[in-house]
Amino acid sequence: MNINLHKLVNRLLILWIILYVFEGVLRYALGIFNLSFLIYGKNFIIYFIILIYLMSVLKSYRVNLVFFILVATILYGVFVGFVNGLMVNQILFATSTYTNLLAGFIIAYFFVDNINIFLRLFRIIVPITLIGLTLDYFFTLPWQGYTYDIAGINVEGNREWYAGGATNGIARLSGFQRSSSESAIILISLMTFHILNLLHRNIKQKDLLLYVFDICLFFAAIVGVIYTVSKSAYIFIFAMIIATMFLEVYKKVNQRDKLFVAILTKSFVILLFLYGIIPILLSLSGKVSIQSLSGVANLVFGSFLERVLVVWPQAFQLLGTNVNNILGRGIGGIGVAQKYFEPDLYNAADSLYVYIIVTFGIIGYSVIIYILLKILFMNLEKKYNSYLILVSIVIFSYGATVNIIETVGLSVVTGMLLGFYYKNKFEDKKNYEKFISGR
Repeated sequence: MNINLHKLVNRLLILWIILYVFEGVLRYALGIFNLSFLIYGKNFIIYFIILIYLMSVLKSYRVNLVFFILVATILYGVFVGFVNGLMVNQILFATSTYTNLLAGFIIAYFFVDNINIFLRLFRIIVPITLIGLTLDYFFTLPWQGYTYDIAGINVEGNREWYAGGATNGIARLSGFQRSSSESAIILISLMTFHILNLLHRNIKQKDLLLYVFDICLFFAAIVGVIYTVSKSAYIFIFAMIIATMFLEVYKKVNQRDKLFVAILTKSFVILLFLYGIIPILLSLSGKVSIQSLSGVANLVFGSFLERVLVVWPQAFQLLGTNVNNILGRGIGGIGVAQKYFEPDLYNAADSLYVYIIVTFGIIGYSVIIYILLKILFMNLEKKYNSYLILVSIVIFSYGATVNIIETVGLSVVTGMLLGFYYKNKFEDKKNYEKFISGR
């Protein structure tokens, strides 16, 4: 990739981030002038980044293997969707949601040479997001609860919602974003890249004031996440801090103790995986029967129990036949596309595991097994595995109750972490081969 393309993609990435951070405000402002359609320019930035990479593939006749596998999996889902008789528009709409994951991978693998760019973004965007949340706490913002119609469809410009119910619940602050969950995603994404900079020692210890500022900003971001009342983000932060501590301890202990710390680290990540899988198995068993909750119990567990008792059993009912249990229902067969094209069957999935199994069938099971094997056999001596651990924590903490693929910010960040992981793994292998050959 030439230098000009690197600069172009980096600028497009910055523009996309700005639009994403201020999305709630922008949707409201554009709506005033009947220009709501312009907000979807954010999507075209993603499409353009993918197009830039595809043009380079056509020029060089070389395609990255991981990118090829991702695209092949998506095409399999498209094919199965057609076989199952899903509407063309439904399949195309659902396929477009995968572009965020692909673009994130492309940006990280081919166009971002140094993750320090995210440290600078951390220092700029975290304060902006916190200002938005603070304003939301003290004032009723103009875009709060804003909706608009486009092409005959009512769209949320900003979601006004409460944890535990609108009557006695706690307001979820969204700030400048269109929902509290997206504001939390902005903060935890930037916190993740801050942690990666620490792990890779990209932060200069001699810049003491800046270092202290970063630490204070990190804890301020945690406070911001708390006010979004995003429970998946709480779990992610806890898991990220614990995993980071394990990785730091691993670096400092002697060789004999490294094995013990490595086992602890892997066991912790696998426990996080089980946190998402066991409730689904219990849900399918039909043996969970809990009466309605109230008060604090409803605030903490209400939405989770709804998934276990209602959402997930209904999601697997979409498969219908034994053939679909093997092949899946195809892209568009579950999730947001149903909302517009199969409203009577609509199921949000509310779990990455449920989503990929219902969509891809046996391929979905294979993806889950592959991730587990990567965790079990990773070598913590390799610095690139810090990306694998953090992307696993994103998938296992958020993926337990969130459909990551259809959550824009999470999908892009997951793609980026995968891109950085495979990029650094490839470079490590290349450097090793040079060392062995004596070049």
